[in-house]
Amino acid sequence: NRGSKGLKISTVKFDGENLNFNKTPEFYDMEDEDLVDATVLQAAVRPPSPKGRGAAAVSRIAETVCTIHVRQKGGPSSSNSHTYKIKKMDPLSKLVNAYCRQHNFSSITLEYNGRALDPTKSPSAEGVPSVAYLDAVVVGGGGGASSSGVSGGVSVSSGIQVKFRVNGSSTDVVTLSVPSRSHFRSAMTRFAKKRGVNAAQCRFVFDGEDLPPTSTPEGENLEGGEIVDVA
Repeated sequence: NRGSKGLKISTVKFDGENLNFNKTPEFYDMEDEDLVDATVLQAAVRPPSPKGRGAAAVSRIAETVCTIHVRQKGGPSSSNSHTYKIKKMDPLSKLVNAYCRQHNFSSITLEYNGRALDPTKSPSAEGVPSVAYLDAVVVGGGGGASSSGVSGGVSVSSGIQVKFRVNGSSTDVVTLSVPSRSHFRSAMTRFAKKRGVNAAQCRFVFDGEDLPPTSTPEGENLEGGEIVDVA
């Protein structure tokens, strides 16, 4: 009693009498082309499915997020761009920090269509569209920027090369660039990741004393090329 379009038959009458569907047309003395009256009700409209509401929510989220592709300016022609997701109202410094950690750079300046971006501002404030391609200019890396001073509205400190020597072996050395005013904790974590261990399992020693993770190259008066022993 339900049609393919959600229609429901309520009653069926013949000659003013409700039909009993258990009876035959012969019982009601029906002949060819006799008419019956049917009362039809429209089925209730179902609310949107959760899937539809979920798609709308995903669409709203997409409107608040930027997809940004970053490639090193002046880098090798074979270098690939890296893609990041960032909220339109978040500071660009989040993207700068992520790119620096991934490539072991001390600092970079982001450019959009040749214009340097202020990392303290958001993509929205800097006029960066929802999908954008940015250039990363490595500070002190031949990109034409100074290795110290101010870049893109933030202070930049130069990085120095520190050698991490494993168990006193001259053939097992990892060299990392560490910003002079940054804590060694980040470099220790990068070293441990390269070795496939946890930084907490390693002991870092400089000049015969344990090197605190919160110390800095500047605080230890490092000039570059110094050796940190790891056990």
